[in-house]
Amino acid sequence: MQHYGSKMGRILGIGLLLILVFMGTSRADGQEVRAVKVQQPPAIDGEVEAVWAQAPSLSIPVAGPSGSFTVTMKALYTESDLYLLFQWPDATESLNRLYTYDGKAWKKVKGNEDRFNVMWGNNIANFKKMGCFALCHGNAMHTNAPEERGDLWHWKAQRTNPAGYADDQYIVHEPKEHEPGEVTGRLTDAKSGGGYQGNWDKAGKHPQYTFKSPPPDRRVLLKEQAVPLTDLSTVKAGDILPREVLARAEGSRGDITAKGRWANGTWTLELQRALVTGHEDDIQFADLHRDYYFSISVHDNSGEAHHSFATRAYKLEFE
Repeated sequence: MQHYGSKMGRILGIGLLLILVFMGTSRADGQEVRAVKVQQPPAIDGEVEAVWAQAPSLSIPVAGPSGSFTVTMKALYTESDLYLLFQWPDATESLNRLYTYDGKAWKKVKGNEDRFNVMWGNNIANFKKMGCFALCHGNAMHTNAPEERGDLWHWKAQRTNPAGYADDQYIVHEPKEHEPGEVTGRLTDAKSGGGYQGNWDKAGKHPQYTFKSPPPDRRVLLKEQAVPLTDLSTVKAGDILPREVLARAEGSRGDITAKGRWANGTWTLELQRALVTGHEDDIQFADLHRDYYFSISVHDNSGEAHHSFATRAYKLEFE
């Protein structure tokens, strides 16, 4: 669902996939998930509670660099909030955004993290028929006109999940260069505080923060656990530290409560968001008689364009 840069191989790959999709995939409507109203919603903890049995399941096939498999989805809602449940197979839990010390210098560990994306595109031309392909362009991912905007819910297993949220983002028409070589129309919602921050001391060439009390698993560093890394004599070859220090984003960027749990080769992810946030960068589920169109993508230990995705849009309807 995220497309960055303009490398020729990536463009050709997307072009070929588009051809295959339009030759072999029907774009007829009818693939929908029905949100069931409940009085007592589930806890957002990555566990499938009994209340989810009230909701019908939708199977969404995805394919791409992260593999071909099926994601299952359910939806519930209350007077105030929408709840989504996703499950998909993944042989490993990937939390590899780390630095490691080799005895002489700190280096990035190979790999990335698992991620999951939900894109909402009701006001994007052709999104209902094409899904995220309506946003694919040779130079970057962006909408097709200034008045169009997509709402992207971007869950990250290492950077947002431990802090209990999914990164709330949006897609605009005019792509920008956020970093050298990264041109995209994907922007983050406004925040008033919190969020994750890089854990690197450029001057010292080492991580800026370490653990106040080192846990057995050192792949996640929450802000309340972090202290400055000042005594480098304690560092041993093979030590690892996370590349980011985490806190929940405050403001619009932190609108989506989320918790994913990996067990026995399966990710279980629960999302919760207010039906109406009042933020202009969010989709608003104000009219429960209306259909809302979305698509998904999955990253397996990867970032940028290396992900698997649904080849069409699906419909959320409220009972």
